[in-house]
Order: sequence, then structure tokens, then C-alpha cells
Amino acid sequence: MQQAFDADSGPAPSYAAGDADEDPEDWPPDLSDPRGLVVEHEETGAEEVVSTCKLYYLDATVRGEWTQIGGLGGVATPPEHRRKGYSRETLRGALAEYRENGVDLVALWPSTVRFYRGLGWGVANRKHRARVPPVQLGSVEGADPAGGDDGRFRQLDADDWERLRRVEVERAERFGLSLRRSEDWWRKRTLAAWPGDPGPYVYGYKVGGDLRGYVLTHVRDGGEGSDGSELKVQDLAGVDHDAERTLLGFLANYDSQVDSVLLDGPLASDLPELVPDPGELDVTESVGTMVRLTDVRRWLEGYDWPADLEDRFVLDVTDPLIDRNDDQFVVHLADGDAAVESAGGDLAGDAALGVGTLSRLAIGAIDVGRAERLCDLRVHDDGVRATLEAAFPHEPVYLREFF
Repeated sequence: MQQAFDADSGPAPSYAAGDADEDPEDWPPDLSDPRGLVVEHEETGAEEVVSTCKLYYLDATVRGEWTQIGGLGGVATPPEHRRKGYSRETLRGALAEYRENGVDLVALWPSTVRFYRGLGWGVANRKHRARVPPVQLGSVEGADPAGGDDGRFRQLDADDWERLRRVEVERAERFGLSLRRSEDWWRKRTLAAWPGDPGPYVYGYKVGGDLRGYVLTHVRDGGEGSDGSELKVQDLAGVDHDAERTLLGFLANYDSQVDSVLLDGPLASDLPELVPDPGELDVTESVGTMVRLTDVRRWLEGYDWPADLEDRFVLDVTDPLIDRNDDQFVVHLADGDAAVESAGGDLAGDAALGVGTLSRLAIGAIDVGRAERLCDLRVHDDGVRATLEAAFPHEPVYLREFF
């Protein structure tokens, strides 16, 4: 993993299979289940780890409901073992384990979109980032640097994690794939100091005794071409939009210390509409997370179909990685339930698509119209199109936490 994600530091010492406890590194914290693909060395016959990954189990919102999803991280194969299909086998094994554990949806942060898209992942959300002079934030309507008549800003710490999570959960009502982080995650990851970086400053926005929002920040160098400093916002959350705008005003209080504030997330994409001079913003957009289903049939049977839909349709799904998903499914809908069976490719399909596009429809990242226009969804029956449109409306999706 070190060589894959931190090439400048060179490869880490080699460890034989079974020697993981001898690794001296104590980072990252133990919040995942590490897995490795082990093969027999061509010359020595000894077992050798040739590809790795980390399996996280996360509480997240999907279509407004809390559910357990997989978070796949640390997928890495060192250069001497690449171009041999080891990463593909590692991913197949990880998805099989998630499926066996009852997890239907797996998310990851892609190192390369093309590679993961080719293996059945679909883009869940775009990541927006905005760099803005702090004085601009103080001029946003509703952004009060003093917190308003009844509000106060107070420094918090890891012992306040439950209060922070209550705000996180309220924000989750607005976005799919929002996480509900555990105590260990808050203490050991979100609020901890990462190697080479300071731990975040944590401030809460309180009205009376009620925590209405929080912001996690740290100050860093402004980067290439800048002689000043920058305030990096790790996370900003409010129970509503008013609380988040108030926190934007709080960030304006750093105007004497930093030249710019760096924000990620949906709020960053909204800033051009909020600040008085959008021309002073530097806004970029990139791919965020990707998602894919582990078991199409089980997911179709368990999906929360609208109760008023009654239909029968044949869905052709292609999956380049999991054979059980690469199939033709007959779906019978009645009273909000789905009975699903395999047709084995013997029937004329009413709709066809790849598992990546289906995964995006599953979470609301894309609607049927865009899936037909931009992706590989092909619908051959107008009645089936109406059924799919009713079942899979678009909704805001944003997974913030990196893993």
C-alpha cells in the first residue's frame, strides 16, 4: 500500500504472509479488515501477498434509509505484480465477502475512474472544491461572524463526538450516502492527527444549549505561488442551511490570519451563488466516490419499490466482474414487492444496462432520462420506462468521508 499511495517514500519492507503483526507502522487506525491476495512465488514456492485491500463496514443513508454499505479502500498492487489480473481478483474476492455478509452496495474512492468503471463501478457523486478569500464569506446573506444574537461559537474536542454526530445525522437527511460515524471513527480518524498533518480545530455553533453545527479546520501553507496561509475546512455541517451559513461567517473571522479558505462539498458548489463577488472564487470539480452492487437479484428483491407500481419487465444486466449479476432478470412488481427470477437470456429484454449504471440508479445519483442519454441504459418499452422513472428518481448524493 505504501508504494502504491506514497511512491516517493519507496516500497515498505517485505513481509511474508502471516507476518502482518510485525509491521511497525501504527497508522492508519484499526477501523478496517485488511485483505490480501496470496499466490505462490514462481521461484521459491513461498506464499506471497501480491495485492491488497481494506474492507470497511459503514452506516450510510441510501434513499433516505440508514443501511450498512461497504467501503472498499487501499486497493494496491506493487509494480512487479501488475498487468497480471491480481487487482481484478482482489476486487472480486472483496465483493464476494461483502455479499456473503449481506452488504448489497460497495463504495470506493477511485485512483482511476476508467479502471473501476470498466469493472462495473459507477460514479456516485462529483466532488466540488472552492478556494475563497475569507472576507467574501462574511458577506454571505445570513453569515454572521459573531453567531447572531443568541448563538455562540465554542471549541469542542473528541469527547463531544456524540453531539457532533447528532448534527451529522440531521445533515444526512439532505444527502444520500451520508455516513453515521462510530465513536472509534470520530476519535481515531475524523478528529485525530494524520501523519504529516495536525489534528483539526473543532468549533461548534450553539444556540442556547443546542449544538446547531460544527466546523473542522486546520491552517496550512497556501501552496505553490502563494506566500500566505490557507484555512482548510475538513468538514462543515449544520442542522439546516441557516446554521451552515452562520458557520461560513465564522470562517470569515480568519481574515487576518489566512489569505484563503478551502471548502469541499455541496456548499462549495453553492458559493458562486452566495458570495458578493464570484469572480474571486476558484472552483474545481472532480469525480468523488464510485459505487456498485454486489448481488443484483437480491437488491432488486429488497428495493423499496413504490406501492402503486404493478408491472412485469425483463431487465438485461451486464457485469464484467461478477457472473451471477451478468444475467437477464424477470421482475414482477405488486404492492411494493418484487419477485425476481433469472431468464437466462431466453426472453426479449424490455431494458438493458450495465451494473454500474444500475448502481447509480439504485442510490439516486442519476435519473432514467440521464442514464439513457449519457450512459448505457436502453429502454425498449414506454411503459417500462415510466415504471423505472417512478422507481428511481434522482436525489442529492454526496459521500464526504475518505477511506
